[in-house]
Amino acid sequence: MKPWRCFGKKTIGLIVGAGLLSVGVVMACQSTGGSQMMVEIGKPAPDCTFPAPLDDGTTKLSDYQGKKNVVLAFYPKAFTPHCTQQMCGYRDSINAFNEADTVLIGISLDTLEKSRAFKDQYHLPFSIVADPDRIIVKKYGVPVINLLFVKMAKRSVFLIDKEGVIRYVNRSYNVQRDEATLINEVKKLAPAASPILPSVTP
Repeated sequence: MKPWRCFGKKTIGLIVGAGLLSVGVVMACQSTGGSQMMVEIGKPAPDCTFPAPLDDGTTKLSDYQGKKNVVLAFYPKAFTPHCTQQMCGYRDSINAFNEADTVLIGISLDTLEKSRAFKDQYHLPFSIVADPDRIIVKKYGVPVINLLFVKMAKRSVFLIDKEGVIRYVNRSYNVQRDEATLINEVKKLAPAASPILPSVTP
């Protein structure tokens, strides 16, 4: 007897349906795209007004110009494993950001209520911005993933110096691999009082 004959027509139909659903999920994961603006290293960072004041009362990104470097860390969804790991990793390394005069801002398409709950539950010592209308996401050309009617920003990170110039861009940020790279880039912008140790050449 051929293996497929062990299943009834109804079971075969469910298997086929599940396969089609899987294909649909893959198609839904394709980026819907953001702004056509290309944010590149060495170019001015697009200014934006935050949907709500940040923890320090700041309302616009340009308010930091001449005062602080800024990391914009876009993440897909609060409370998901990788996003939680990413934000908690920044929390645990917050001294490295502070010593380099760098403000960290997490951004997602979540609601304001969910963003606040995420920040409170994990005691995140930096601002978490809710951008459900995709205002900042579009400004920075961050792709939006549409997964089964749930829209999420693709994990992306931008580092902006005190002059408002982009110094680091990662549009495919890997939580396990790229945090150390980001922190090293941040340290390059540290004040003269906090020099970076030179790399050791074997």
